[in-house]
Amino acid sequence: MRPPSTFVISLTPFTSDGRLDEEGLRGHLRRLAGSGIGVYLGGSGSGEGYTLSRDEARRVLEIGVEELRGHVPVRAMGVEPRTAAEMIDLGRLAADVGVDAMQVYSLDQGHGNRPRPDELERYFCDVLDAVKVPVILSSHQAAGYYLPADLIGRLLDR
Repeated sequence: MRPPSTFVISLTPFTSDGRLDEEGLRGHLRRLAGSGIGVYLGGSGSGEGYTLSRDEARRVLEIGVEELRGHVPVRAMGVEPRTAAEMIDLGRLAADVGVDAMQVYSLDQGHGNRPRPDELERYFCDVLDAVKVPVILSSHQAAGYYLPADLIGRLLDR
């Protein structure tokens, strides 16, 4: 498997009565696998991550592993967490299901609040100490701040 240079956040299809459309998801993922694009699952945007129950999120990841493993990288994405415990829970689920890696979002304290530098570092240390799958750190404007380069350096040094 050649590592892709492009990744996409997969959509999560639902049936007309609001249930996870497993066959629709399988077909969509097969198409992505055939294109050679790496896939993130269960994200907060097009992946409908905020609408998924924990059981549905697990099922999305399980189907992703079944359809994508050996073809393209499959990664858990999840949603922006308010606590380290939320991200650690996704990490446990990701490890249990067997994805290749997971995204670790920046901490989102809501209502425009931003964590202090020491709180942000503690959050990432707690998550990285508990998660047993490879991680991709996320930093984007939706959280209201970007990860400081010196923090990323310290995390890498750990």
